[in-house]
Amino acid sequence: MMKRWFLCGFFLLCAVVAQGEEKTFFTQDESDTLARELFEKLQSFQEYYSPLTHVWYASPVSRQHTVEQIQELNPNPVGYGSALADCALCMGTVLVGYVQWYEATGDETIRPLAYDAYVGLRMLGSAHGVRGYVTRGLSAEDGKSTYITSSRDQYTHYVEGLWEYYRSPLCSEASRQEIRLLLSELADAAREQVVAENDYSFLRADGTKDPRGLHKMWHVYAHEAARLPMIYAAAWDVTGEAKYFDWYREFCEPSIVESLGLRDKPLREVQAWVPTYSFYQMQCSLSLMYQVEPDEAVKAKILEAMEYAKDFANVRYEGVRRNNNLAEYAEISISQMILPQFVLSPEQKTFVEEMFRKKNRLHTGVWGITHQIRAMSHACLSGYLPKPTVSAGKTTDVTEIPMGELVWNPVPARKVVDEHQVIFVADAHVGKDKPENLEKFREVCRMILALRPRPAAVVLVGDLVDSRGDREGYKAVRKELEPLMAVGIPLQFCLGENDCRTTLFEVFPEYRQEKSLVAERWVNRLEMPRADFLLLDTSEENLGNTQETWLKTTLETYRQSGKPVFVVSHHPLAEVKWEGTETLPPSFVAWIHGHSHGWNDRSKDTPRTLSLQSTAYSADGADHQGFCYLQLDRYEFICRPVTFDPDMVWSRRAAIFRLTEEMKKF
Repeated sequence: MMKRWFLCGFFLLCAVVAQGEEKTFFTQDESDTLARELFEKLQSFQEYYSPLTHVWYASPVSRQHTVEQIQELNPNPVGYGSALADCALCMGTVLVGYVQWYEATGDETIRPLAYDAYVGLRMLGSAHGVRGYVTRGLSAEDGKSTYITSSRDQYTHYVEGLWEYYRSPLCSEASRQEIRLLLSELADAAREQVVAENDYSFLRADGTKDPRGLHKMWHVYAHEAARLPMIYAAAWDVTGEAKYFDWYREFCEPSIVESLGLRDKPLREVQAWVPTYSFYQMQCSLSLMYQVEPDEAVKAKILEAMEYAKDFANVRYEGVRRNNNLAEYAEISISQMILPQFVLSPEQKTFVEEMFRKKNRLHTGVWGITHQIRAMSHACLSGYLPKPTVSAGKTTDVTEIPMGELVWNPVPARKVVDEHQVIFVADAHVGKDKPENLEKFREVCRMILALRPRPAAVVLVGDLVDSRGDREGYKAVRKELEPLMAVGIPLQFCLGENDCRTTLFEVFPEYRQEKSLVAERWVNRLEMPRADFLLLDTSEENLGNTQETWLKTTLETYRQSGKPVFVVSHHPLAEVKWEGTETLPPSFVAWIHGHSHGWNDRSKDTPRTLSLQSTAYSADGADHQGFCYLQLDRYEFICRPVTFDPDMVWSRRAAIFRLTEEMKKF
């Protein structure tokens, strides 16, 4: 009997060893070589590193924009095209990679590297002095200047990096105390800022709302839904404060449902709207929640969402292979190995091995190397690579740099009116036979009235009523607009084929015919500090000779002034058949129109045209109704649709209008 048990045990042990050998796709020497090459390559990028900020950059520090350029938001408020982009993303990634490396190898030489990465991440969330702001990058010139717009991505990796480091034996008690403060401050700021009034977004560094939607943390895409509860979960885990757990619980289960909703989206939509890095970031937020979640049933649901994201990331394989992007290779691999209990399918295993065996794996930038380091650490923990026996660094000495007292800048006073924002409302089609259209128009007016700050103007882009000359319809429209008028929001009109000037003037006597800039039409000009809008009348479904002449003459004046100018009409340019497009001034931005009942930015058209969604109904029959806002930022203009359903995000995309240097002067 003893012999039988011995033989059974022996064969079981052999089977386990055989499985382990089969799972591992590198020899020990190969694993050691890979580790040595990755860490040496990262250290070779010293010109990309700043000892002042403790941050790695995507390009050499010497090529950074100056503090003056950054303060002027040059080249844009986000810092796209500068060296100050995605630094929090990189530092969070490499810090977690170091933590996982230590867990896998016990290599003490990683300790100073991890602490330095922690200090860099800490500075990205505090050195600029703005509470609740995690910047994309800090100036290596003064260690604090930053662009005003960040992104959800930076917050995700900032929180994950701090939290993973906090839980690691690498972290000192002094650093843990700092992290408790940093994460609780961020969670408190999220509770104050990520609210309906701010479009569920963190504010920008200057205290203004983010018009691009990059800071938006709730009512977002399925792969982004766990980002907000992740913040509260991390704050609760490190502080133990009940309020953070309550806030986490408020968003936890809805975020899981939304994350699982990715399964219901057509593949074409997911391919179009979910970049490769989003699978990685989705897993980062869900993984944090999974590890702190005390309820086993909720934990199982989180794991279900993670399993789905792990396997669904396969759809990105071919595109990544074609592009040969090493960072993307690593992003997919991390998303599939982020939990050690995940088992790679043969296809997934082949993809990971392919990344590590690439001959050009070192022919990449800082981002590609840091992501590969994290991917290798996960592969070692999961048993796909032998745990390296080489050292990551050259010393174990750590000289800690105390964070000191957090000092936040005063919060800028919120403006009552944003002189750089205009709202467009198109195709209300109010009529006695369509009470649902009036209800939708009422809701649009309520939503506009609730905006903080309020817009500088509201432009009603035609077909206010459903039948020409409907006096009662115009009266109903006026009743809903009166609350806006009462608080001083100016109204402007562009007339469509269902509108009648005579009846409109009877109901809105403030807009008399003699105030029009063109006889026998209702034509006006909305002048704003950074752009003007020429508002046309196409109620007769054409421009007419007089209006055409006025438009051509007026546009010519912008050739001299250089001020940005839009043309707005109910009918699209193609239908009014205006022949003056060849003589448009350089400062012409776009032709904005209604009538089509659908949001469509035809950015490649010449001239560029922008179709507004309808308030009443959409051309495709889907539930895409609402209004649009245009934010005239100093270096770019952003137009976004706003729908009744805040979760209707899959068909929305901001129209970004980039300005020439001449146009930026206004």
